[in-house]
Amino acid sequence: MQVTYIYNSGFLVELDKHILLFDYYQGTIPPLNQNKPLYVFVSHFHHDHYNPAVYQINHPKITYIIDRKINNTGIKVRPSEIYEIDDLYIQTLLSTDAGVAFVVKVENKQIYHAGDLHWWHWIGEPEADNKYQAGTFKKEISKIKIVYTEFVNNLTFRPRIVTLLPVDPSDFDHIEISKKSTLFEPSPEEVLDSLIPMYLQAVIYGYIIESATSENAARRTSMENANDNADELTEQLLLKYNQARQTAITNEISEIVAGANAQ
Repeated sequence: MQVTYIYNSGFLVELDKHILLFDYYQGTIPPLNQNKPLYVFVSHFHHDHYNPAVYQINHPKITYIIDRKINNTGIKVRPSEIYEIDDLYIQTLLSTDAGVAFVVKVENKQIYHAGDLHWWHWIGEPEADNKYQAGTFKKEISKIKIVYTEFVNNLTFRPRIVTLLPVDPSDFDHIEISKKSTLFEPSPEEVLDSLIPMYLQAVIYGYIIESATSENAARRTSMENANDNADELTEQLLLKYNQARQTAITNEISEIVAGANAQ
């Protein structure tokens, strides 16, 4: 793997079979191997991370993976999602400034490009803004997430990423909360200390079951398709065998008749 720093946040990563270009703004792009697919990543719309000139790059096979707020063509991505593009496995993180950060898995390598996901602290900015930057950065990198396969139906499965910790209260907005006074024994803190591990165990178990269901459904569909293809092949071969057998019988009869007529 060869990593070339271009300018600002711009990097070119060349692997054995892929080329990745991140946040090109300005500078000289090294010569590109025309036989390797090129993937152009744009983390957000700020001028020092995105230059529309990337759409003028001369390459026979180029794919643009861009933040959803960029007004141009390409595969538009959102924070905290997973994307499978060709043989690239891409996870996006929420930036503390704008757009996303990228975690790319390809060719047994894991490549991280932060974009503007940093612990920003600007002198002269309101303290509340600096606290927001620090809190968002810490929250984003301290999350415990799980990746699983969502089962939609027997033919459709989707990779998903879900944050396990910290627990997001908005996940329970659909639950009606009683306004009656509740008495906790022995105390609310001790009850939560027990509830959260139980909640995590149940959630993780559910995701494992859903992933296993997706795998079994995919295996079943593959085997069913293989059986159908084998049955179709058997019918075709049987038809050809019968045709060949009938042709041989017809030829034998023709030879017998011809021999009898010759006598």
